[in-house]
Amino acid sequence: MGVIHASPKIALLIDAENTKPDFMHLLNLCQNYGAVKIARIYACRELLTKKIWQKECQAFGLRPVYSERGIKNSADAMLMMDATEILLAHPEITTFVIVSRDTDFIPLVRRLKDAGKQTIGVSTAYPPAMLRQCFDEYHTIVRPEWDVFEFCCHLFYLSYSENQVRDEW
Repeated sequence: MGVIHASPKIALLIDAENTKPDFMHLLNLCQNYGAVKIARIYACRELLTKKIWQKECQAFGLRPVYSERGIKNSADAMLMMDATEILLAHPEITTFVIVSRDTDFIPLVRRLKDAGKQTIGVSTAYPPAMLRQCFDEYHTIVRPEWDVFEFCCHLFYLSYSENQVRDEW
């Protein structure tokens, strides 16, 4: 009789203040890593009660967690506290997917990795290199229609970076 491997279980934590409200690609990406068991989205009530955000939360089963209005980084702090609580209270969670381009999450990611958890970073905009490098894997989901200028700048940057390394500019 073969060994039965439990499928990986994912905690999906979304910093809505640093992402765009379109989660179809995100959830498809998550399915490559296992089953989403905890799915939360963090932002102030004013943002998450807008029709487009409500639609996404309902369509994808995201539990909104409302941050304190007017308090800087309140949503970030709540996401970090929840991630730590999940780490301690839910040992069955093997993978943490954090959706943000905010470098404030680097210490959290390091703590999760130290605890033996897989860390996947995702953003809908181009993140700083130091954030991409701290995760086990990082994915940028960009659709040109979101921001054509940002998209073109990033393509130029990638092309420049590749040529700079290759040609020793």
